[in-house]
Amino acid sequence: MTKPGFKTRLFDIDLGNGSKERCLARDIQFHPVNDQPQHIDFLRVSADAVVHVKVPVHVANADKAPGVKRGGVVSIELHEVEVTCAPDAIPAEIVIDLTGMDIGDAVHVSELKLPAGVSPYHMAAQGTVVLISPPTVQQVEAAEAAAPAAG
Repeated sequence: MTKPGFKTRLFDIDLGNGSKERCLARDIQFHPVNDQPQHIDFLRVSADAVVHVKVPVHVANADKAPGVKRGGVVSIELHEVEVTCAPDAIPAEIVIDLTGMDIGDAVHVSELKLPAGVSPYHMAAQGTVVLISPPTVQQVEAAEAAAPAAG
């Protein structure tokens, strides 16, 4: 329940009367003292429904990005992307491959490779998902080098 993607997984819940319902977890309530789950709200979905879910973002191959090799920092701006799709088409995660990305390069919502039938929901097409930021250490080192010279 605490792992990313719990609310995007379909569950077949046995109602006890011989019938099963396909559902998505919508909310979890935890005990305030011992953090044990007390209650889970499920949403019943049919195969032809369109659902709105938040899918976790996963970054791959950061070590192969030239920008990271030169000291850049991977900044994940959106840890989850809201999408609409059929219940059976919900992706477990959205993987962003950083191979070949340099400092200052970014991946926007419009550039995501989403499966067929999956589309972003109410997000600006140019919203940034992942960015390789320039290192800030070099600026600090340059400032420290300039300070003794000034004194």
